[in-house]
Amino acid sequence: MRLPIYLAAIFLMSACAAPPTLESEVTSKGLEDWYREEITMPPQFAPRMPAGEEILLFAPGMFDAEAEDFWSYVFLMQVEESSMSEQRILEIFELYYDGLIIAVAEDRNEDVGDDPATVQMQVLGHGVYEMQIDLIDSFVTMEELHLNLIVEALPLDSGGTVLRVRASPKAKEHQVWLHLNQALRSLQFEN
Repeated sequence: MRLPIYLAAIFLMSACAAPPTLESEVTSKGLEDWYREEITMPPQFAPRMPAGEEILLFAPGMFDAEAEDFWSYVFLMQVEESSMSEQRILEIFELYYDGLIIAVAEDRNEDVGDDPATVQMQVLGHGVYEMQIDLIDSFVTMEELHLNLIVEALPLDSGGTVLRVRASPKAKEHQVWLHLNQALRSLQFEN
């Protein structure tokens, strides 16, 4: 009679034992295959943006339409503007994505019009925003793409603002967001 109770206890202990988490698997993979880029703000493709600097990390499949992490990347944007309103943050992302998509399309001799990116924004909390951007993927497919962003706006003691951004067309429940979280944690500006 005690054997079934003993087996049940072993089963429950093994079921409750924590398997390796996806977060630890992500951390063990590292970021060596991610592509890093740094640019001075405002970028050439969006000259009406504020001055500053930007550091980007692109997932390995960023430019592969068949990859799980297609169009998935993170960036820090440090701008020389403080006390940014919600409207100004929305305007910055509209300038950024319209300019980027138009510039890349022109390099490919493609026409995407004057307003190829539509940005919608919801406030999640103080300084945290969720954005949905419908754009034309001028980098790879020249097709419409729905991009999800999580943006954190952090004021700097020295003035200015840092925008911490995670972006992917995948739903927020997808495992690619764990990779994006790890990649974003690895970024910092040199002082």
